[in-house]
Amino acid sequence: DYTRSRLGGGFDLAVGNPPFSRRVVRPAPGSDLPPLALHDHFVAASVARLRPGGIALFVTSTGTMDKPDPAARVHIASMAD
Repeated sequence: DYTRSRLGGGFDLAVGNPPFSRRVVRPAPGSDLPPLALHDHFVAASVARLRPGGIALFVTSTGTMDKPDPAARVHIASMAD
């Protein structure tokens, strides 16, 4: 379960096809991630585990890119170039 994964950080590359769901993931206590829809959580958690200069590539949907509330996109963008 990626939402409960204890993977460390420092990865060079993250590639994924996030599971698309409106279910909100409440991160573990102490996490820097806000509550996000499952697919946004997948992207944010993956980007958070990249080393500086790491690269992320995801297949995503309008559920991430075009939703009216930009909060998830703003949060993810704050962690990456």
